[in-house]
Amino acid sequence: MWYYELNRQQCGPVSEEEVKSLLARNILSPQSLVWRQGMQDWAPAHSIPAFMQAYQGGAAAPVGTPPFGAQPFGAQPSATQQLGGRVPTVGDHIPGYQQPSPEQLRSWFRWMIICTIVGALTCIILIGIPILIVGMVCMCKLMYHLWAAMPQRETQTSPGCAVLYFFIPFFNIVWSFMFWLAIVKNNENMLKMIGRPPLVKSEHALIVLVLMLIPYANLIAGIYWYFVMNNIKEDAIVAMGVNARR
Repeated sequence: MWYYELNRQQCGPVSEEEVKSLLARNILSPQSLVWRQGMQDWAPAHSIPAFMQAYQGGAAAPVGTPPFGAQPFGAQPSATQQLGGRVPTVGDHIPGYQQPSPEQLRSWFRWMIICTIVGALTCIILIGIPILIVGMVCMCKLMYHLWAAMPQRETQTSPGCAVLYFFIPFFNIVWSFMFWLAIVKNNENMLKMIGRPPLVKSEHALIVLVLMLIPYANLIAGIYWYFVMNNIKEDAIVAMGVNARR
């Protein structure tokens, strides 16, 4: 599996054929940087024998083109070198962060739905309260990792703060728009790089969020939002560069 650099962002993993397709469609250029397990650092696509015939009329890379993330002599080592030769992944800018698997993300969403429904039906008795709390914890974990997948330069807010802002009265209404639209926009940008349409577009998410503020309409919009969240999560799984298949 290959990783590639596009617009100063790491994308992947994708197959060799997918990289060739990106080169053939001029989404990647011969100078675009690629990496896979076993390589010491990033390298331009034109230097990889498997990709030499994938593009047409590509100019040779200028002499001295530095690898992606490389630093001048005497500066700090590149991101790949700092990680012991491992390709940088989602959340590497967060100390101690471990990227969840698609199964974990789906499991948190599934338990959030189950606990919300069961908790709402049993809220009359005390047992419904802890069930709702469990559902809220699952939702917070899901939102934490969705925000952690955002490129570091796209946000100055840490994942922990991004979740805590939902518990600030009144501000949480504004923050819900900022949070979810940022996630959806990031998904759109990442999926566009691999030619895959997103399940949820920014306009779609914005309409549902607005409807959730309108009396009566918010009853249906609130229920429908869970379907929207599910699709946002599936888009994020692909955008995070993990295999969306079970």
